Amino acid sequence: MAMIVMLLIAFRIIGSVFPETLPNFQPLAALFFCGALMAKGWRGWAIPLGAWVLTYPAPALIEGNAGYLSAGVIVTTILAFAVTFLIGKRLSGAGFGTLLLGSVASALAFHLITCGAAWIGGPLYPKNPA
Repeated sequence: MAMIVMLLIAFRIIGSVFPETLPNFQPLAALFFCGALMAKGWRGWAIPLGAWVLTYPAPALIEGNAGYLSAGVIVTTILAFAVTFLIGKRLSGAGFGTLLLGSVASALAFHLITCGAAWIGGPLYPKNPA
C-alpha cells in the first residue's frame, strides 16, 4: 500500500511540474473507484482520501496557484471523489463488462462535476453553452 501512495504522490508532483504536457496526471479518482471495489470497510474511502490530502497542496505550491486551496474547489473535488467511490461500491461484485462501463461512468461523472463547477464558479470561462 505504501508503494501505491508513493506512486500517487509522484504522479501528482509530475503533473504539477509539467502542467502543459501532463495536466491532471493523477489517478486518484480511479483509486477511489477501485478502493470501493476492493477494500473492505472504511479503508476503501480512507486510503485514497489520505493520499489526496497528503498530495493536494503540491500543485498550489509548485504552480503558485492558491485557487487550488479554496473551499469551493476542495468541496467540489471531495464530492466528485464521493460519487466515484459510490459508483464503485454499487458495482462491487459485478462482472468485467459492468466494471469497465462503471469505470467510464465514474470518470465521466468526476469530469462533469469538477469541470461543471469550474465553469459555473470560475471567472475564466464565459457563462454560455458554447
